[in-house]
Amino acid sequence: MSLRSSLGVFRLGVLLALGLPVAACSGDSTEDGTLRPCTNSTPVSGQPNLEQCSEGPVHRTQPAQCQSQLPRPDACDPSLGGGTAACTMDAECTASPHGHCGIQGQILDCSCQYGCVKDSDCAADEVCNCGTPVGACAKATCATDADCGGGALCVQTRMTKCSWTSGYACQRRSDSCTTDEDCAPGDLCTLTDAGRTCLKNDCPVAGRPFLVADHARVAPVAQRKDWAEDFSTRLADIPDAARERLTAHWTKIGQMEHASVAAFARFTLQLLSLGAPASLVAEAQVAMADETRHARTCFGLASAYAKGAVGPGPLEIDNALGADSVEDIVRLTFREGCVGETAAAHEVRQCAKSTKDPFLKVALEEIADDEQRHALTAWKFVKWAMEEFGAPARIALEQELARLRTEPAVAPPVVDEHADHGVLSEDSRLWLRAEAVRAVVLPCAQALLEPVAAESTVTAKATVTAEATVTNQVALG
Repeated sequence: MSLRSSLGVFRLGVLLALGLPVAACSGDSTEDGTLRPCTNSTPVSGQPNLEQCSEGPVHRTQPAQCQSQLPRPDACDPSLGGGTAACTMDAECTASPHGHCGIQGQILDCSCQYGCVKDSDCAADEVCNCGTPVGACAKATCATDADCGGGALCVQTRMTKCSWTSGYACQRRSDSCTTDEDCAPGDLCTLTDAGRTCLKNDCPVAGRPFLVADHARVAPVAQRKDWAEDFSTRLADIPDAARERLTAHWTKIGQMEHASVAAFARFTLQLLSLGAPASLVAEAQVAMADETRHARTCFGLASAYAKGAVGPGPLEIDNALGADSVEDIVRLTFREGCVGETAAAHEVRQCAKSTKDPFLKVALEEIADDEQRHALTAWKFVKWAMEEFGAPARIALEQELARLRTEPAVAPPVVDEHADHGVLSEDSRLWLRAEAVRAVVLPCAQALLEPVAAESTVTAKATVTAEATVTNQVALG
């Protein structure tokens, strides 16, 4: 969070503590420009204090008064995530009101979490978001539309990039977007000091991301059956209320896995352009076939949940080859493979551990194994490039390593509502990526750099050590 954002949160706490309207010194209603419209506002199902504009944005009309399902009779089972049990029942969580026992964290422990049913249950810079089994506190710079003034609304928004946890902030005349649909395909509408702005989506993705100018490119969604396996009779029955969320999730993952096919097609061309060994080219071709299978699996899951055909449309490849220097190829491979697929393997493995559907568990475990192998191919290439080209490859790796070390810390996620179906929240995915970077990427990259001799080669012993580290650590447990 920037200094200005921190000051804004502090300012909100003071205003609320003094009982003053948030708009008293927000300045939002006096900025140049025009507020984005909201017409035909209708109540949001299950959220009596929220309404949705026909243009898409959701806004807060009144304070929260949420329903609680606590305490629940079912125990939390840590064996689903390979974790431990600090609690097993909601009734054990009594340190604060609205306690419940749930799975959270990168090792999916059962632990006590505490929610809310009204805004006053939360901190001064938070409001209560209604949910299951009870509400959860969310960051906010307004509590209702009445706090905003000047005709602005208190709109649900992404408070920080890559986080899908809903927060709330007043509309501003400087906003260039209100939802992701206002942005270019794949970009994220995010609250910044200058208002809501479309930011490039370089957040963690499943599989090897297809990066073009540092942007993860995917194909649009289309109604087609040829990219989807038929799983209509193999998945366990789920409540209709969960189908929309699961359909959206597996459609998104299918788009990413489909884009991974293009990433490996490009990688194959790059390997050939550098005169890489036949073994690396063969591994890239096998990976491309793997990603095709992954895409068909994910679109098959999306189609089964949607009860209709879901597949990819045409994928744009303009400017996809980009720069072709050794430095550029090493840098791209490190980001897509060493980081992207290492994180993907860890994420999918955690999804497999959390799901209760036997068929889905097996499918996810197979994908995790493949992604782990793909990550190792990327590490092998980086090692070979350093041996073959010396300083250019080494410098590229050093720069990427330095960039990773400046990434901000990530807070532990809250419980994932649909973890039983292999779906993790974006907060959980960010957390898992950070864990993969810390436990695998940073030490492995450092291991490649440290043993480089004067002639810029890597010893055989260091090679074996680095590859063993990846093989043993990439699954992170």
